[in-house]
Amino acid sequence: MSGGDNGIADTSDVEELDEEESFSTPDIIVLEDDEGNEHEFALLAIVDVQDQDYALLTTIDDLQDEEGESMELFLFKYEEEEDGAASFSEIEDEETYIRVRDFCATLVEMDEVNLEEN
Repeated sequence: MSGGDNGIADTSDVEELDEEESFSTPDIIVLEDDEGNEHEFALLAIVDVQDQDYALLTTIDDLQDEEGESMELFLFKYEEEEDGAASFSEIEDEETYIRVRDFCATLVEMDEVNLEEN
């Protein structure tokens, strides 16, 4: 995705899950933390920022919260391996993380992704 001179990304390149599908049968991602604990996340969207894909995730608990007041959102670098398997990794560069976070916050505010951020 290319940004204009002001560095703001074009939201037209967002790959969203079908809203009905995403909340009735979301893609479930299991990630392991540094201590070996597994955590389940729902994949909400894949966004492209400066020619790199990033995954917008929330915990299964937040997705299934009956009150639905807000969700904690997580961002990961997303890549597909040669065998087609999805790979999620931490965004290590703070500047990149801030750029992706701000882009996703814009999507949430524009209702491109139907969520509320904490």
